[in-house]
Amino acid sequence: MASAAGAAPVPARTRYRLPQLTMARFVGRRSVRSGAIWGLVFGLYVYDNAFSFDTIARTASRRSSLLTAMAGNTGLKALLGDTRAITTRGGFIDWRAIGVITLVASIWGMLAATKTLRGEEAAGRWELFLAGQTTARRAAASTLAGLGAGAAAMYVITTILTVVVGTRPGVGISVGQSLFFGLAAVAGAAVFIAVGALASQVMPTRSRATGLAAAVFGVAFMLRALGDSAPAAHWLVYASPLGWIEQLRPLAGPQPLWLLPIVALTGLCVIAALLLADRDLGASVLADKDTAAPRLALLGSPALFTLRLSWASIASWLAAVAAAGL
Repeated sequence: MASAAGAAPVPARTRYRLPQLTMARFVGRRSVRSGAIWGLVFGLYVYDNAFSFDTIARTASRRSSLLTAMAGNTGLKALLGDTRAITTRGGFIDWRAIGVITLVASIWGMLAATKTLRGEEAAGRWELFLAGQTTARRAAASTLAGLGAGAAAMYVITTILTVVVGTRPGVGISVGQSLFFGLAAVAGAAVFIAVGALASQVMPTRSRATGLAAAVFGVAFMLRALGDSAPAAHWLVYASPLGWIEQLRPLAGPQPLWLLPIVALTGLCVIAALLLADRDLGASVLADKDTAAPRLALLGSPALFTLRLSWASIASWLAAVAAAGL
């Protein structure tokens, strides 16, 4: 009796509210942390560009002539986008900050989506979660909600820092412009989270899903780059999601109507990914092959074997460098 009386009380059973949101909370914790870090980086980059505008040249006239020369540089147009308004502080920030941030945020969203969806499934952890009271479609929706929380954290941090920068003397970025700027900064992340989610349902492995999403990103970048660098082909900008983001121009003549195709593409990819998510575990739209004919080429030495393992990535990088050079 004494031992029974002195025993520690048995803790009550832990009750989780809305257990179907377990995946959203789990993914959200990781993606919010990552998104907040990138939001901080983006905000600091905005700060750097806002004040580097004054240090480009010693006088306003020299700065204007230098930026006018830069505006006609085809390579800079292809790399960072439209240069039509870079002689103003707002246009300069739009050109440099949005041009770089969109690329980084898009890659972040693409990799986060394919890793969390197809990568977790390939690792076997998705199967453990689906053993509970949920479905594959509901789990995919929860995962996308968690990734969306990461994009939201990126938006909040970027916007707050842009507001702070805008209040500094001589900068002149209003709160409304900062809110829209943050939206433009994370639009690429939202689009390519959706693209990566759809690619994860189409392809059987994480590497192939990432490759498909990267191909979409590459095509979007090339369309935008060609459209900005070649006046006769400027219409290509309007065929690229990255071009739509560029057309938002949050600090140099905002055009919020370009949010419509961005939202539409993101929504369509999310809906398609959720519809395709209701499938057998490990399956995909494009099934993987269980068997293959033996291929013995380049197996004669360690050097040849290394070349065999890396030739695809080498060829891809050479093609990317050649395209960028062109």
